[in-house]
Amino acid sequence: MDPDAIRSVAAVTARTFAGFSEATREVLSLLEAHLPGTAVFAARFDRERNELVVVHATGDASFGLESGVASPLDDSFCIRMASDRAPRLCNDVASDPEYSWVPGQSELNIASYVGMPLELSDGERVGSLCALAHDLDRFSESDLELLTLMARILSQDLEREQRERRLESANELLEQQANDLTVLGRVSRTLATSADARSAVCDAACELTGASVSILYEPSGDGGLEPTAASGKNIPPIDMTVSAEEPSGAVRVYRTNATLVLDEAQSRPEVANRLARALGVNSCVFEPVAVKHDVLGVLVVAWAEAHPPTRERTLTLVRLLAAEAAVAIERADTEAELQELANTDDLTGLPNRRAWESELVRAVGRARRRSEPLAIALVDLDHFKAYNDERGHQAGDRILRECTAAWRATLRDDDVLARYGGEEFGVILPSCDPFRAHAVIERLRTATPDGLTCSAGVAHWDGSEARSALVSRADAALYSAKQSGRDATATAA
Repeated sequence: MDPDAIRSVAAVTARTFAGFSEATREVLSLLEAHLPGTAVFAARFDRERNELVVVHATGDASFGLESGVASPLDDSFCIRMASDRAPRLCNDVASDPEYSWVPGQSELNIASYVGMPLELSDGERVGSLCALAHDLDRFSESDLELLTLMARILSQDLEREQRERRLESANELLEQQANDLTVLGRVSRTLATSADARSAVCDAACELTGASVSILYEPSGDGGLEPTAASGKNIPPIDMTVSAEEPSGAVRVYRTNATLVLDEAQSRPEVANRLARALGVNSCVFEPVAVKHDVLGVLVVAWAEAHPPTRERTLTLVRLLAAEAAVAIERADTEAELQELANTDDLTGLPNRRAWESELVRAVGRARRRSEPLAIALVDLDHFKAYNDERGHQAGDRILRECTAAWRATLRDDDVLARYGGEEFGVILPSCDPFRAHAVIERLRTATPDGLTCSAGVAHWDGSEARSALVSRADAALYSAKQSGRDATATAA
């Protein structure tokens, strides 16, 4: 996905929409900008009537898509998406037996199609986000990736809207919970914008239920669970991590995806008794935090009393808060994924130039604080254009990936290898003096595969110069290596 698309997606992800309709219009506007010359639309599946209802459409009007228009679901491109779990991308509709039968595709000259389902957290497919084009081979895997992220955003907002409707219904049925629902609404809005949504969930759990302690657990990576947020009065400074082997209600719920309610928790073998005693709690609710059937964590709400107050009301509130926590965690993961995409080179998987510059800031800062040496190098494949011209761009892409793997194997874990641009790469060598840096880069150059050679320029940080000056000296050294006949390493003065 190109950087402009990544930045656009990140901006949409960070927004809070008034409802699904507003989110749909914003998403389609973004897709129209990044998929010019196509028609993009969002639709809902009406299962009772077996219809596909267009919620909103924009772009190329020649396809006849209009908001509010319904058509038979079985006669649409989206039927495959509605009935199974695979995304869809077809760049030659007329020749594909899965799509060539769709009524109207030949008359409208639909040549390419890409779509993603709108899917709720329980796995139900409720709609689709699609694009159509008259040109063959119009859509790429990057376009599908873009639609995937946008469909996730719409699904989250659709589900949020549905939850808000359920909350309104609960308010009508349970008037005595009016204050609870007001607080829940505030929490939901806070979660959409808060940088610390996990803590907001725990704070709300204590406020709404009168709990002594609320803890959000997530996987620790070794089979156990670790707290990522907690709320409550006078929580002692203890290790609240629970191992896979320790008797723990949180671990049990994480494995079974089933709510667990315990009274007299300090005497129950199902919980980590050391935590119950240390926290001074006697009753607990363990609620799975899940998206579809994927358990992301466990929300633990505990009271000093032996029995939770007004049990049914409490369970309803904890369940709603766990659902909010799932949305918060998934949104945070989506933002992290976008950040990773923005800093990663698609072809090689290496850090890109933006990431290189960020890493260089940190490397210079560490070297300054610790009074340690630091070296960098710029490495450029020799005669790469000729290699591309002779063997083709696919071979060029392949050799760039092979060089990446071979060079990476010669470096330490703390060294940074990044794609600086084209066939040029950058290397950051922490704690490396000039002599060692030259030897490391020579070893890297020797590992270049397929008979290719490369040239390199090495520069050692002088302890005070600006980063731009350091990079300029490495670049000048690389130019010197090129001028001297290539296949060489030059060290900056």
